[in-house]
Amino acid sequence: MATDLELIQRLSKGFPRSEGYMTVPPGWGMGWLRARDEARTRLAVVGVIADSIAKGSGATDQWGLSWTGLLRSELQGRFGNGGSGFVTADLANGGNVVSTGSWDTFPSLSNPSRGGPGGVSYRPLTAGNGATLTFPVEGSKVEVIMKTHPTYGRVDVQVDGGATQQVLVNTALSILRFDTGVTTPGPHTVKVTAAVGMSEIFGVSGRNTTGVVLDNYSGGGLSIAGTNFNLGTVTVSGSPNTYTTDSLASMGAAGTVDVLVFAVGINDVVLGGVQTFETLMDNLNGVFGRAINEGVADASPPELIIQIEHGGKADGLLDAELAYTTVVAALRAFADGMGALVVDVWGAGQRSWKAWQNLGWWSNNNTDLVHPANPGHRFYYEQMRPAFVW
Repeated sequence: MATDLELIQRLSKGFPRSEGYMTVPPGWGMGWLRARDEARTRLAVVGVIADSIAKGSGATDQWGLSWTGLLRSELQGRFGNGGSGFVTADLANGGNVVSTGSWDTFPSLSNPSRGGPGGVSYRPLTAGNGATLTFPVEGSKVEVIMKTHPTYGRVDVQVDGGATQQVLVNTALSILRFDTGVTTPGPHTVKVTAAVGMSEIFGVSGRNTTGVVLDNYSGGGLSIAGTNFNLGTVTVSGSPNTYTTDSLASMGAAGTVDVLVFAVGINDVVLGGVQTFETLMDNLNGVFGRAINEGVADASPPELIIQIEHGGKADGLLDAELAYTTVVAALRAFADGMGALVVDVWGAGQRSWKAWQNLGWWSNNNTDLVHPANPGHRFYYEQMRPAFVW
């Protein structure tokens, strides 16, 4: 194992300084350098908490061609395959998760009280209707992540077409990580069925014991304002938002988190509501400031990356009452206070929706106002890559 002095010497020689639209604070990178060095003998973990862009919306393959998918592929190609990480049920919405029957996405954009890992869950439209979600996953440990509640019923889980495992979810309110018993790296197919009564599925996690895993806890509609520090709990309808800290708790429950990427802010403008610079800072400090200070679960604090997303035409959507420039200012101020690395995709993208339209980089036939098409996702990846590979 390299000493701290050896890591500092390597950083001084090899890590790029602040340049272009990436701002690197002094000393950033020691934790990640150590983690990737040790990835041959332990799991190096990159966590992402972000909105629909990082989930992959706009890419023709949300898993493989999103900026997170491109980054995952390179890191695992260089440092070893640590598994698929968290696969959100939200990928049933245009992604690589296959659904049958009728599911209700909870919460909806009209009810943005988002609890649980990833902030989005799938519930059967009617109790015990037999609807299924089928997840592709890699890893020698595979877990189904779901909510338990005294009024819920039973979920059936089947791996690679094998025997059905019946999982009771009618216990006290909690996040359940159901271990499927898998012991080989896969790839695997995990089928989850809404069997009896109500149930609520967040996703499936796959991890190996070595290599790099990218845990992508991203979902549509997530925002800075929709955070509230309540580590390890799950919200019910109308409760305070806890998606951020539930995601952190879920990562921490699985082990160390080495680098944490936060890429949220557009929805603070899009969804409207009265917010200020001060309220955004309160939310950021209350969640991430405390998480970095105290660590994720019992693990050591991760190094933090703040990504400033390309704002597109967010300022012109719906009843926006908050300028995107205010969100950017809050993210930068928080990053400066916390010693976070900043990747400014908004600046690198000329802070212009039209500039990307001229390049054909927006999804929905180049008309989408915030979601990039494949070339836009590659641009995001190219801005993020220098923080991880040098």
